[in-house]
Amino acid sequence: MKEDILSALADPEFGARPVGELQMLSKRLENSPELIENAPLHSRIAVLSNFTTSYLVDILPLILLRHGVGATIYEAPFGTMKTEILDPDSGYHKFKPEATFVLPDHRDLEHAG
Repeated sequence: MKEDILSALADPEFGARPVGELQMLSKRLENSPELIENAPLHSRIAVLSNFTTSYLVDILPLILLRHGVGATIYEAPFGTMKTEILDPDSGYHKFKPEATFVLPDHRDLEHAG
């Protein structure tokens, strides 16, 4: 299993692999935490949105590992983007991310002014 992950990460055509295959490799990565722990760089990354992002969060650690980053990911609960940002006691603030993906939808942008 670990060999499959390492082989995929080294593949120059990694980005052309089907999403289903990347999801399968990501599930295998969950069973090989040492690959993330031994990455040259480490980062705490949050994903905030008002739509479902689990498909992205599932494969994000694998994609980042491909670039030498072992990531710990925080995914805000569905539909709580604004609350997570504004509430200082939210899980987002407690997580203390080093980077945040803010993924608004069209309704969020309509209210942006």
